[in-house]
Amino acid sequence: MTLLETAGVLNFTALHYYGIHWCHVSQFLLPSYALLTAHVLHQSKFMLSFLESFMDNLPFEGVGSLPFWAISFSECLKYTLSREELAKQCSKTKLVGLLLQSVELVMAESRECQEVIVALVLWIMEKALLFEEENICFLLDSLQLTLINKRPVSDELCGLLLTSTFWRLRAIHVALLRVPPLCPEFVSPLLTCSEDYLAYVVKNIDIIALLSKEVQPSSAYASVVLRIIRSNTARFQDLNLSTANFTPFIFPLFSTEDWQLIIKTLASELVPCLRRVILQWEKTVELESAIKVLQHLEVPHRGEIVSVILNEQDFSTYFLSELMKSIELPEELTREFSVQLFRAIFFCDVTDDELDSVLKTLSQFPPCERLIHNILKCYLEGAAEQEIPLLYSFGKLQRIGFICSQLLYTDRRYLTILPSQDDLLAVLTVFDSFVESDVIAKYGLFGGASIDISQVDLPSTEEELLQFMENAARRTVIYLSIDCIGLLVHYFVQESVVLGGHCATAWEKLIVDNSSN
Repeated sequence: MTLLETAGVLNFTALHYYGIHWCHVSQFLLPSYALLTAHVLHQSKFMLSFLESFMDNLPFEGVGSLPFWAISFSECLKYTLSREELAKQCSKTKLVGLLLQSVELVMAESRECQEVIVALVLWIMEKALLFEEENICFLLDSLQLTLINKRPVSDELCGLLLTSTFWRLRAIHVALLRVPPLCPEFVSPLLTCSEDYLAYVVKNIDIIALLSKEVQPSSAYASVVLRIIRSNTARFQDLNLSTANFTPFIFPLFSTEDWQLIIKTLASELVPCLRRVILQWEKTVELESAIKVLQHLEVPHRGEIVSVILNEQDFSTYFLSELMKSIELPEELTREFSVQLFRAIFFCDVTDDELDSVLKTLSQFPPCERLIHNILKCYLEGAAEQEIPLLYSFGKLQRIGFICSQLLYTDRRYLTILPSQDDLLAVLTVFDSFVESDVIAKYGLFGGASIDISQVDLPSTEEELLQFMENAARRTVIYLSIDCIGLLVHYFVQESVVLGGHCATAWEKLIVDNSSN
């Protein structure tokens, strides 16, 4: 027996020791294997010995070697099966066993390794004519058992297999869907599979009920459900949108034609269902979804749904503001939302983006003049009742002044935020009555103007006086934080209109004096 013939019948033990050297060796294995196979006498024994040697001494200790191993194994096995004269000499059962070993080996390895072995499995299934049906069934059954038993380690590899939506894998797909927990990679292939493949899955498992219970739904789940019900409109009856977890994701996907069926199916449950959904969208600021869905409904129904936001103590000002600008709502609800947004920018910690959005909305839907005029009084009194010191911090008061400035820049209707001459006279009269300050007289801010003290509500106790003075000081910080000089210039440039009765000569003088300091 020649040396070459001896190599043909002995185990290819040299492969055991390649380990970290696979990156250098792998490119030579297929040419060597093809050359040796053509010249040995006992081809079947040699081929099996060679292929079995791939499974020895695994897994490698060397990092990064396994991808080269996977490529070499795949190339050699494909070569064996792609040549009819060689394939006939091999035991298909043993080859299937080697393939299953390789699958199990790469489950916990890199995606690169898994992709190579998955491609090999799919290639073999496509070449099913090379195998007896019995061998293919054995491969599928064994593969299913291995994949399910190794979950969740096998989930990534399962996802790669199912992505192909290969017809012969449909039973494995159903089996994996039945075993919790549900993996998103098992569901997404149903978006691109053939109609026959989808019909098989739907026939063998109630996929809608399964996805309805998922605690981490997604738009992909909703898209799969939508594809199923569109393929058979009778299945709209199977939708229980009042309880399904994917409901917030599926509503924005409905077309105009779908809505006709949804309205008919849900009937009186539609509004309560959407009220729950709108609250979820408000929390996550899913503005696009909310607008898209509400546009399919009549204005009165929109009002019934969106009004639920008023029940929320900490609603999203940005969500509500953008919603008001984007869709038509009932007039009464619009007025109420305008009031809530106006109060929110004073009483809540709104960001600059939120403030910008609300200012644009309030320019379209301003609140009533009385609320505008009394907002600072409400703010100071409300904060005192809640006993929240942070609302009175110097920075917060300056922020309120900035907000007032932005409102005044937005629309002249907000000029009533500024104190009138009578307001200032009333405050200063109280100071004069209790503090006997001659500062006002020194600067002559109001000349001979006077006010009947009997018409002023004077603090009756020392505690009330202290509270009055504190509020007056806080108002002063707010007023001095308003960009009044800039506003004067702004209005002069716009319409050459002075601030008029809302900002008297004395107030203007006070502004100038303070700005010079």
